[in-house]
Amino acid sequence: MVSMKDIAEACKVSVSTVSRALNGVHGISAPQVALIRQTARRMGYIPNEVARTLKTSRSWIIAVLYDASLTHPFFSILLDAIRTEAEACGYDLIFLSRKGRNGKDYSDSALCRATDGVVIVYVDAESLSPEKLMASGIPVVSVDDCNRNCPLVVSDYRQGTRELVRLAVSRGHRRIALVHGEMAYAAQERIQGFREEMKASGLSVPAEYIRAGHYQNGASAAEQIRFLLKLPEPPTCILLPDDTSADGALRLLRADGLECPRDFSCLGYDGTVVNLPDSLPLTTYQQDFEGIAREVVRLLLSLTDHAEPPRKDTLIRGRILEGNTLAEI
Repeated sequence: MVSMKDIAEACKVSVSTVSRALNGVHGISAPQVALIRQTARRMGYIPNEVARTLKTSRSWIIAVLYDASLTHPFFSILLDAIRTEAEACGYDLIFLSRKGRNGKDYSDSALCRATDGVVIVYVDAESLSPEKLMASGIPVVSVDDCNRNCPLVVSDYRQGTRELVRLAVSRGHRRIALVHGEMAYAAQERIQGFREEMKASGLSVPAEYIRAGHYQNGASAAEQIRFLLKLPEPPTCILLPDDTSADGALRLLRADGLECPRDFSCLGYDGTVVNLPDSLPLTTYQQDFEGIAREVVRLLLSLTDHAEPPRKDTLIRGRILEGNTLAEI
């Protein structure tokens, strides 16, 4: 079995330097850390996790609170990005169930497993006791707005929506509508961004141009598009809750003889449905999943080192992906 001494000899450094590099201890240059870790991987070094935990007083485990399906397009990409970033920092991810062993709740499970931190990705607000979790002393960072008592890292939904409206206006659209998802943080921010950019562009927003739909639901999006297109002055461009809703709606509306962008333009959100077979490439706003994950892990690890939490939410911007669903007017 390869030891730290073997790695030290290969890198021509001391065993203590190898230990510090592999355990993430400060005081070593980044190139030296990279060399040591690369050499360890090449030689097939397997760390003794028990010894590392005793030496560093850390479990090297980050707990994730997540209640939805692992096949959810948005969350599956985000979770994979968080896992990749955590592993790059030497941490493993574990999922905490809502009902742990012996009836333990989230907070008890996190304490029993001696996790170094908790990431709230998505939970039912009624199943989470944020006060108890925060009082446990475990660092917590959230990407779910249900917990406003801890640092929040989230996509800049308001800015993203403003950029989509700005793009539609630049293509000549003046009648623009918004279909949003369930009314929570993301929907509220998108509605605000929509109103702000429409006002900045000197465009009016009829009350019926803002419609309530559902996330990840093509049938709901199609129903709202049908309603909007039957108005006396129908919109020429419609912003939809997410890419899955947009893609599903376009498929359903083809049966009605409606084609995008011939009969109407539409814009997605998230950047999760790109170039699927038989799908029209969407013009959409792609969230920066890697950027969110990177900031979540960075912030969580800074809190484990007793850093002061940020005074406001951390907003991560994405980018527009050009597709074929926005026509030039």
